[in-house]
Amino acid sequence: MKKKLSALISALLGLVVYTSCNAVESGQPAPKCEIAALGSSSATDTSRYQGKVVYVDFWASWCPPCLKAFPFLNTLDYDLHDKGLEVIGVNVDENISDANEFLKNHASSFVVGSDTKGVCPKSFGVMGMPSSYLIDRKGIVRLVHIGFRESDREELRHSIEKLLGDNDQISSASNTENLNHHQ
Repeated sequence: MKKKLSALISALLGLVVYTSCNAVESGQPAPKCEIAALGSSSATDTSRYQGKVVYVDFWASWCPPCLKAFPFLNTLDYDLHDKGLEVIGVNVDENISDANEFLKNHASSFVVGSDTKGVCPKSFGVMGMPSSYLIDRKGIVRLVHIGFRESDREELRHSIEKLLGDNDQISSASNTENLNHHQ
């Protein structure tokens, strides 16, 4: 019994290390992935947003912090869309009806798609819910943020506004490090 438990713990730790090694980090190109509008079979490639600042948020209907993040995402979309921000929510529920039920009670003004097969979250190396990725106009990830608390709003918004106002797209590594934020 002790050997089985030890082997299981080792396997789980190996999976965590493998997953974290494959996670997208700040300064890396954003993976291209396809998301479909909820209930639709036709998918859109996220690379079509190149040239805009993109905030990709992976969420699930069962995730309490995701519920708290939705009003913030709506505010970002309302306030900053015309300045070049594209907010994309990617639902990861296996059952799309769970996502639709969630959206009946919590409307979104931003683009919401789904990936029931989990290809896009795997490409990003999503390790928690919600997980957000701020991508610059050149397709480079500038911020990775896992989780959501009300106290995160100001710092996240500041990072987004900085990218929206920076026409040079923060090319130096030191600026990339200043924007990197892990929870």
